[in-house]
Amino acid sequence: MPARNFYSPFIMPDFNIFAPVNYYNSLNTSPSVSIFSKKQGRPEKVSHNYKIVNPKPQKTYNKVNGEKLAQKVVQNLPTDRDPNNPLCAKYVKKAIQDCGLGEYVKGNAAYCKNIFRANPNFKEVKYKDFSKLPTGTLVVYDAFDKVTFQDGKEGEIGKHGHTLIALKDGKGCSDIIENEIAYSSKAHTFIPV
Repeated sequence: MPARNFYSPFIMPDFNIFAPVNYYNSLNTSPSVSIFSKKQGRPEKVSHNYKIVNPKPQKTYNKVNGEKLAQKVVQNLPTDRDPNNPLCAKYVKKAIQDCGLGEYVKGNAAYCKNIFRANPNFKEVKYKDFSKLPTGTLVVYDAFDKVTFQDGKEGEIGKHGHTLIALKDGKGCSDIIENEIAYSSKAHTFIPV
């Protein structure tokens, strides 16, 4: 006897013989979800009542962490700084580590933008006025960035880039206190959150 072919494009099996429609509807499901309609066991449109939850809550500036970071970078200032061998990235990352806001990750100042982007304790934001940066904001300049000072003078960042932490009074600090944070439209700024 030849094998029976149960599949036919013209004959659809009646699944209601296996379990009554009321069985599926009586399952302990969400009130808005029904597996089958009560009319002849046909699938019905299913609606779900899901709450839309923002998986990434908006992070805002954390003043406590910002002030702690600014204090720590000033406390860690070197007493024997070599002007021919600036270590801005080292002192900024050390302050972050000492405040418990992240691990020390190797990399020069220009690479710090990648380090800070990967750190959940900081959020990258854009500012147009660097004289009003919140305390503890991290600023990262790329290599050879063009910068402008408040008096209109222009300058250029070195080949390894530059990074600093904003202080309360519009100054910046890394391995030295800077009286002004120079502006660059290409600079990366990160607030503590």
